Amino acid sequence: MKSGWSPPPRLLIVSEQDVVAAGVHALLEQHPDRVELMRTPDRAGQPADPDVVLYDVLHLMAGGNDELAHHLVHSKGVVALGRDLRPELALRAWWLGVDAVVSIGAPGEEILAAIEAVYTGQAQGMRRDDDWLGQAQDLSQREGQVLQLIAHGMSNQEIADELSLSINSVKTYIRSAYTKIGVSSRAQGVAWSMDHGFGKAVDET
Repeated sequence: MKSGWSPPPRLLIVSEQDVVAAGVHALLEQHPDRVELMRTPDRAGQPADPDVVLYDVLHLMAGGNDELAHHLVHSKGVVALGRDLRPELALRAWWLGVDAVVSIGAPGEEILAAIEAVYTGQAQGMRRDDDWLGQAQDLSQREGQVLQLIAHGMSNQEIADELSLSINSVKTYIRSAYTKIGVSSRAQGVAWSMDHGFGKAVDET
C-alpha cells in the first residue's frame, strides 16, 4: 500500500545497537514511497527535524529520558520499539509520552502503519491515555500501573524507582488496589493480574 501523502515522513531510527538500527533500516528502506530514512545520529550530533522518531526503548536503561523528551519535542511524534523481554521499558516509554509502541520483532507493515499513524496524527487510539488496565474494577491509572509492574515480577523498590515514587506510596497503591480487586497477598495479586491481562507486554495490550 502506498502512502497517500507526498513527501513521505522523514524517519530517524535511534538505537544504541548497530545491528538493530541496520536491521530496521534494511526492513524499511524497501518502502521509499512510504518513509524517508534519515542518517542515524552519532555522538557529534543529530540530524535536524525528523518527522517521526523510531526509538529503541533499550536506550531508557542508560537513562535516556532526556533524549526521548528531546525527540518528543522536536518531531511530530515517537514510535517506541518495545523489547518483549523487557516490557517495563515499554511501560516507561508510554508514561514518558510516546505516541505508539510496536514490538522490535513486528513485521515491517506493522511498524510502517505505526509511523504513518503518528505522522498523520491518527495515533491517539494507540496510546490508551484515557483507557487503562483495571479501569473496569475502579482502579486508578496509577494503581493499574503498579499492578502491571507487579505482574512483571518487579519488587516494591523497583516499582518505586520506575515510577519515581516513594516506597511508602507504592505500598499505599498496592493496598488500595488489593482492596478493590479483593485479594490479600502478593501471590493472589499476581494471579489476579495475570488472569486480567496485566502480564501482557505493553505492545500486546
